[in-house]
Amino acid sequence: MAEIVRQLTTAILEAQRKPDFGGRPRGRRSHRMVMFRARRRRPIPKAKRGRVSAKIRKLRAEGVPQKQAVAMALNMARARRLGPRGGYRRVG
Repeated sequence: MAEIVRQLTTAILEAQRKPDFGGRPRGRRSHRMVMFRARRRRPIPKAKRGRVSAKIRKLRAEGVPQKQAVAMALNMARARRLGPRGGYRRVG
């Protein structure tokens, strides 16, 4: 009797299981969800925002597109590579 119940339970569970075709992972948090989760960037301090604006102005004067100039200036600010007037500062 116990053997029959075990077989039936196993058959029911197998029938309910969906085939894995590489779809959404079943776990609560999978490596894919963690890998592609958006990271929050730390905000630029108010004291450095003038440096970012100055760098954007310089890049725009050189002919760099607006969105690209903003991205470049923000990356430089996060890496602490902006001088007081928006110039490049070498870090050690």
